[in-house]
Amino acid sequence: MTSNIAESLNNVLTMARDYPVISILESIRTTLVTWFALRRQAARTEDNILPPKVHDMVIENYEKGAGCVVLKIGDGLYEVIEKRGSAFAVNLWERTCTGSSSS
Repeated sequence: MTSNIAESLNNVLTMARDYPVISILESIRTTLVTWFALRRQAARTEDNILPPKVHDMVIENYEKGAGCVVLKIGDGLYEVIEKRGSAFAVNLWERTCTGSSSS
């Protein structure tokens, strides 16, 4: 995401490259303030509290997890069983997931 921002700023400021440093910084500040204002205005008209990309990610993950059974098997340890019968041991503390197939 930061590389996209850097690329966008780079494209916007191509003409300002020959300016003195203070003018370049002012151009960056003005550009960012404008972007933030546009995003703030777009957020006001949005019904959802989540940004559109985050909302899409939440829906996608919800659909992927629908039908799974989750069983707590310990402190931070869970067994997740898919519809097809595959089971996974998930350790939230270690951020690991190991699986086995029931086929």
